[in-house]
Amino acid sequence: MRQFLASLFIVLPAFAHADGPFVVTSIKPVFDLVQTVMTGVGEPELLLSQNESVHHAILRPSRLRSLLAADLLVSVGQHMEPWLEKGIEFQKPNAQWLVLADLADVRLLDIRQPATLASDEEQAQAVLEKPEEPKVEEDADFFQTEDNSLESDLEDTANAAADDADAKILAEISGEPLEPAVDVREHGSGRDPHVWLDPRNSALFLDAIAEVLIEIDPDHADQYQTNAQEAKLALAEAVLSVKDRLVYLTDSRFIYNHDSFQYFEKAFGLKSIGFLSTSDAKQVGARTISGITAKIEFAPVICLIIDESESSRSARNLFPDIETVSLDPLGRGLEPSDSYPASLFLGLSDGFAECD
Repeated sequence: MRQFLASLFIVLPAFAHADGPFVVTSIKPVFDLVQTVMTGVGEPELLLSQNESVHHAILRPSRLRSLLAADLLVSVGQHMEPWLEKGIEFQKPNAQWLVLADLADVRLLDIRQPATLASDEEQAQAVLEKPEEPKVEEDADFFQTEDNSLESDLEDTANAAADDADAKILAEISGEPLEPAVDVREHGSGRDPHVWLDPRNSALFLDAIAEVLIEIDPDHADQYQTNAQEAKLALAEAVLSVKDRLVYLTDSRFIYNHDSFQYFEKAFGLKSIGFLSTSDAKQVGARTISGITAKIEFAPVICLIIDESESSRSARNLFPDIETVSLDPLGRGLEPSDSYPASLFLGLSDGFAECD
């Protein structure tokens, strides 16, 4: 298989990545870290589109071209991107793969386990739920008709066309009639995968990314090293600002629709009383929800933190009277010019501070 892929690589269209190596990143936080280190040399490619759930993603064959052409793949790890495992065989020979969560000195936290989990049927249904799109106007439903058959037909036609295109790409790449899409929804267990939300980990990741880029592309070693050091200095300053900003929230208690902020919480001395889905996207059970509700009466200050990348319908329905703040741990709203990862931590601290 790899010999065939290597021979196919020479006929694939070239990827535009300036003078530097072609680097593929799995999800948005990884893209931002790599982009920061590559500033002035090139730009990495983001494998997963920004509107997809990182926990329930599908690695479509149309993305395998990027894996086949990449000099370097950077990802968080199997607990965050189980869907990526099936695509690794499509890396070109001698390509490198940097797994951030596997670095020797990375700080890892265990997945926080609730008292109960939802049933298998409820877990399967939760996978199908998507984060709600915000309405432009409150009366947006007024313009929706009851007959959605045309929209449904168009969507089915588009999906069928995408599957057909994927099948053709797979046949071209592998020479085998593989399935048109790779759908992996089994999650790892044990470790919370949101490792970039610990500032110490982010600093470590910047160094590791610079090191592997220098190994692949020594001609730009000075630029990579400079970019990483500047980003680490900005991050150190941001951490001091975040600590000052959140010091008044140490007595507050937070509820999460998705337990993605544990690393941020631990790093800055915050506390929570519960969540509706674990960090590996498992829905909690009724007894757990009842326990959270019971704690609300005695907690000093309560705020519902919504992870925008996961469904929030249940959380908003269960706690309609609690102050709510929406945050994105993936940093999808950050502009490329923002200083990363300093901008991510400052942005998250602004959101948490709204709960004061």
